[in-house]
Amino acid sequence: MSIQKIRIAIFILGLAISGNLYAQGTTTFIFPDFYHYTKTTKGDTSWSYECFDKNGHSVYMYTLKNINEITTIKYLKIYPEYAWKQGSIMSPPYAHMKLYSYEHPSPDVWLGVEPRTNKITRYKLYKDKIVRTEKVTLVDLKNKKKNFIYKYCKTEVVK
Repeated sequence: MSIQKIRIAIFILGLAISGNLYAQGTTTFIFPDFYHYTKTTKGDTSWSYECFDKNGHSVYMYTLKNINEITTIKYLKIYPEYAWKQGSIMSPPYAHMKLYSYEHPSPDVWLGVEPRTNKITRYKLYKDKIVRTEKVTLVDLKNKKKNFIYKYCKTEVVK
């Protein structure tokens, strides 16, 4: 089984048709509006956001208990280092290129850092202004489901 199939098995994404699916055992998190839970894919390349704690370790949404555990969000471009050949047993190794980084120094502030120029942009959060919502079900390897609601609050560039 390929690594990609294992990842898919670990994180099965399901959108709720009915709000009743999320009545019990649902965890709600409020993220800044620049973050997206779902990744974008085109061909063999994908773009996604990955979250990290204060020690630089990946934060997995399935085990996240408190949004304040996240101190860094990185926007990444992920692509194979060389072309995958039809019928190959293993997929090629993937390269991860950081396109942008967000640091969380205080509760209502995020700092955006462009890695090539080190330009820093300050964002203020408005947690009372929700701009979109995602309902997600994650399934672990034992088929245990967890329901999450991701609310995205408005951010504004502070000059």
